[in-house]
Amino acid sequence: MLPMKKIYTLFILGTLMEKDMHGYLLKSVLNDVLGPFKKISWGVLYPLIHELSEVGLIEAIVRESNDKSKKDYQITEKGRLEFNKLMVEPIEFKHLYMMHFKVKLSAIKWISRYDAVNIYANYVQYTTILINYKKSILAHEINEHVNGLIETEMKELQLARKWSKQMIKKL
Repeated sequence: MLPMKKIYTLFILGTLMEKDMHGYLLKSVLNDVLGPFKKISWGVLYPLIHELSEVGLIEAIVRESNDKSKKDYQITEKGRLEFNKLMVEPIEFKHLYMMHFKVKLSAIKWISRYDAVNIYANYVQYTTILINYKKSILAHEINEHVNGLIETEMKELQLARKWSKQMIKKL
């Protein structure tokens, strides 16, 4: 499965763990999670919803209200199993890591404490690798401007790592 498709699938399944939703609401919630600079299009979302429905991970439920029919989607038992599989699968340290991590965080309440700790621990490992990489760049003393940028990034990463360690302790 392609990385973005996996992230979107995980998001849809995780969102439907909480309640049934129609496509428009799924799109709205996903765009809120992705932030103001990344949006999912209808051309991506609806084919994925139909594919997830065809393979039995979600199912459509038609509801009648005010002389209108509305199609909501709900997760199936097969979808719950796939959701759990995707949640516990480690995230590769690649360019989509942060987006994938955020989507996992949005659904972390639906998995075991053990699996949640592993997700946070994976994030600690990710931030540690980046911090060490930034430190190695600083050792080269490139110039004041570059060093300032790298130091700022390191501070952000250190805060993120500290937060993740605190979340592990809370669990």
